[in-house]
Amino acid sequence: MDNVTSNIIKYADPGEAVRIFSRKEKDRVGILFENRVRLPEEKVESNGIGIQNIKNMMKKMNGECIVEKENQEYRIILVFPYVN
Repeated sequence: MDNVTSNIIKYADPGEAVRIFSRKEKDRVGILFENRVRLPEEKVESNGIGIQNIKNMMKKMNGECIVEKENQEYRIILVFPYVN
């Protein structure tokens, strides 16, 4: 979660809300973080290490990290196996 919140602080538009959703399916649960990215003139350099670390950690937990960017909207979805 540190990498997720760090990325939000670093890259999200501070004038817009960060939206957090959860979802449960039969054998999986997920947390979705969605925000608007900073304007291009406010762009912060990125080397992608934070996202790669998240993906590696999720893989070790038998989960999945899905990253989506559409226009100025950014989503990161963390999917975990659900064991009842």
